[in-house]
Amino acid sequence: MAEATKKMRKQYDEVQEVTWYFDKSSPQYANVNCFYIYIGTKKESLPGLRLKIQYAADDWIFINNYIFKVDNKTFEIDAGDFGVTRDNNGDGIWELYDVELSKENYG
Repeated sequence: MAEATKKMRKQYDEVQEVTWYFDKSSPQYANVNCFYIYIGTKKESLPGLRLKIQYAADDWIFINNYIFKVDNKTFEIDAGDFGVTRDNNGDGIWELYDVELSKENYG
């Protein structure tokens, strides 16, 4: 794990006692449109993958699902009514979806 993450950006959450690892190209703030996968590790646990999808703009679109086409396969993610976090400040709005990746939900 140390070798695999040595070139990644690292952030420790003291409350949850989780170390998060992000590719250096992933944004640090929610003010850009993007999606990426990142890793979380806890003591005594196997690493877990998470998917984050960010939308930032001047106006809300109230996202409830996402559709991706990859290698001629279509995937739909149903974020539901409570899966997307929405917030704003004086510079704009953002809608964020952050979920654990597993065989059960995205196998």
